[in-house]
Amino acid sequence: MHSSDAQLTWGSPSCIHRRPQVLYRSIWPCARYRDGFRSVVCALPSSAKPFPRKSARDSSGDSSRSSSGDPPADAPRSPAGSSTFRYQRLADQLTQALRDRRFPPGSRLPSVRELCETHGASLATVTHALHRLEDAGWIEARPRQGFFASPASADPPGPTTSTPPRLPEALDARRERLMALAAARDEYLSLGHLALPDELLPQAAFRRLFHRHLRAPAITTATVAGSARLKQRLADRLNRRGCEVVASEVVVTQGEGESLRLCLEVLTQPGDRVAVTRPVPLRLLELLHSRRLQVVELSADGALSDGGVDSDGVDADRVDADGVDSPLVDSQRVDRSPSGVHDAQRLVRALAEQIAADPPVLCIVDMTSSALAGVSWDDDSARALVSLCTRHDLPLIECDLFGELPLRPDAPRPLKAFDPADRVLHCGSTACITGVGLAVGWVASGRHRLQLTAARAVHGELLPGLTDAVMADFLAGPDADRHLRRLRRQLLRRMQDWTAAVLAAFPSGTVVQAAPAGHQLWLTLPQGLNAVGLLTAARQHGVSFVPGAVFTAGTALDACLRLTTAHALDETRRAAVQLLGRLASQGLA
Repeated sequence: MHSSDAQLTWGSPSCIHRRPQVLYRSIWPCARYRDGFRSVVCALPSSAKPFPRKSARDSSGDSSRSSSGDPPADAPRSPAGSSTFRYQRLADQLTQALRDRRFPPGSRLPSVRELCETHGASLATVTHALHRLEDAGWIEARPRQGFFASPASADPPGPTTSTPPRLPEALDARRERLMALAAARDEYLSLGHLALPDELLPQAAFRRLFHRHLRAPAITTATVAGSARLKQRLADRLNRRGCEVVASEVVVTQGEGESLRLCLEVLTQPGDRVAVTRPVPLRLLELLHSRRLQVVELSADGALSDGGVDSDGVDADRVDADGVDSPLVDSQRVDRSPSGVHDAQRLVRALAEQIAADPPVLCIVDMTSSALAGVSWDDDSARALVSLCTRHDLPLIECDLFGELPLRPDAPRPLKAFDPADRVLHCGSTACITGVGLAVGWVASGRHRLQLTAARAVHGELLPGLTDAVMADFLAGPDADRHLRRLRRQLLRRMQDWTAAVLAAFPSGTVVQAAPAGHQLWLTLPQGLNAVGLLTAARQHGVSFVPGAVFTAGTALDACLRLTTAHALDETRRAAVQLLGRLASQGLA
């Protein structure tokens, strides 16, 4: 039986689903929504506050732990509104005692009863605290003997608190300034942001479809995860690209950003380690940091945790907090220009080495973005990556924003096409073909569809029936294919025009990499130039682009920048490209 078809059983009002960790917890006896074909219990996040209700079990006093795995009933929060439970404070105290060697490695801790008396805590609170220390590697339990300080407690694997390691403060401040510097503003001509111009959008088709459905009931309806008809249309398009997806496995969202957020909510907890290909899509990197996840960036050169020393030898702890004011010329920079196209098998090997050294809980791959850095994907590499993740039971999120816009006949198939075990969560959006105003996103995953739908029911807005109906009609009829053929031809022509203009304008040694799909150009400046400094200089002339530094948590992409080729290369944009080339040449002089 397919794992996603397993029936949920609900034996009590407090229900729990584990991954092994808690994903969602329901505190109401019945919270249901319709998912088109069945009724699914809607599970709520553990942070949600229930309506006041006391069960018979609570009132009887015979159990201090709820069946859901919630914190003990006697675990009051700390003063001043702190969210720390009493068991966590006790765990912190015991951790400090272990750090101070009051319990040397191998020594026996006081019994549970002694700890209850010493700290004035209940049996449930003490037991929960000890389990936290055991999970973190500080102590170990021995049958019929009690708890003992771990032999490795002098250098444990990690803290017991829920706060994960943070980026170096200087790098945090630098990234905040970079984001402000790279933001699109009306007063600047942006050469790097991805929005499609109006002339490339299917406006006539949408006007006709909206006019048709404005007279239908669609305007008064909404769905949690998309109508069955829209799901079928999205599944059909994926299957045309080599995937094997059924409509019931598709969860419709309001864009790729929401799709990624739902996947991270279902599959991760704060502090988890996540491997992701570099350059990291900008929105994805912000989502990872907002959930306080530890990011391991994968490239053909190996793996790199955020913070610390980059692969190029630059120590992130020594980065100037005012890094956005970096000079155009970086006298201490080593040559970061790619030596050529790298086989994606090198990236797969980097992930295998990371799994062997410190396994992540999740891997995220964007084949288009990694191709900008010179990684060459083919079907064999994609198959090897999915096989590696399947062998290690590692969920794999595929970011596929530009999958419908291949610019070459040998473009690789999606990772989902090599996924018989259903380990890949395929995330995409129609924004690259319809514009952001009418975009819908999706996650295709049979294994996780129930959890994703439950998460969307709790945290997401309902999907308007009008948008749903219009997009289903657009994707089902000839309009979509006709528009895509025209869009691909125009994007390919414009990509060629922009590439020629950049190569003519920029100094010798500039490496230009065209995306295999979509409308992105990735430039690596010659040795010694800093793209952030180039952006600072360009803004003084009213021109902006997106620096490569915002696509990583470190400094390895400081010499890179992204341009978009969606707009026709008119005289204004051609002059802007020539301006950037002159500024870069002056930096080398």
